[in-house]
Amino acid sequence: EVCRMIWELQQTMTIVTSLDIYKDVAIKEFSTTRDTSSGDALEITVTFQQIRKVKLKTLKASAVVGPKDMKTQINRQTAVTTDQGKAVGETVTMDLGEGHISGVVK
Repeated sequence: EVCRMIWELQQTMTIVTSLDIYKDVAIKEFSTTRDTSSGDALEITVTFQQIRKVKLKTLKASAVVGPKDMKTQINRQTAVTTDQGKAVGETVTMDLGEGHISGVVK
């Protein structure tokens, strides 16, 4: 009954065996069987899966990004500053782990 309750509540646990200690483990599958060969015994089959926990990291960045070029009217209107039709600033790339942002920063 305890195994079934842990499985239904999707709780993690630590399993200690003679071979190793497994932390942050959840029950993936759970089944019980009873047949004539086992007598009054109840056979329980449990499949566990180790859960990898991660922490969310928040990055704060402040930048003014200008358009790539000044060829269109909308790019000229949305540019932060212009100098002879070109955006003024430094081109930077911010690495955000799996992605990045590139642009002109004032």
